Amino acid sequence: MQRALFGREVATTDDTLLGFRLDYVTITDASVIAKSGTDRHPILCKGGAEDSVVGAYLDLSPAEIDIADKYEVDDYVRIHVILMSGVSAWVYVAAEVANVFTSIPPDLGDEEVMKGAWN
Repeated sequence: MQRALFGREVATTDDTLLGFRLDYVTITDASVIAKSGTDRHPILCKGGAEDSVVGAYLDLSPAEIDIADKYEVDDYVRIHVILMSGVSAWVYVAAEVANVFTSIPPDLGDEEVMKGAWN
């Protein structure tokens, strides 16, 4: 998927997202299905304090984050989170839970916020 979107393999770093759980959504956008090869995509949903999702964050440029934003369908919204390691990152979550979050923390500059997107 990384090659299809960004034209390269993107460096990743393992980390954990606390307070979320993983679910699945059925995608209907033909271009997204063609790129991913499936209509079933994982989606992050707000969970309880005991929930966590193990994954990796990607080191993306602001231009690559824009590409990811254009790829994601309306089921997903990008929000800012702090990962278990303390890293500031963007993640795509289920749109219906996104209204409980703020997307840009006021005390972070663009460079730190653009650290990456959750994988």
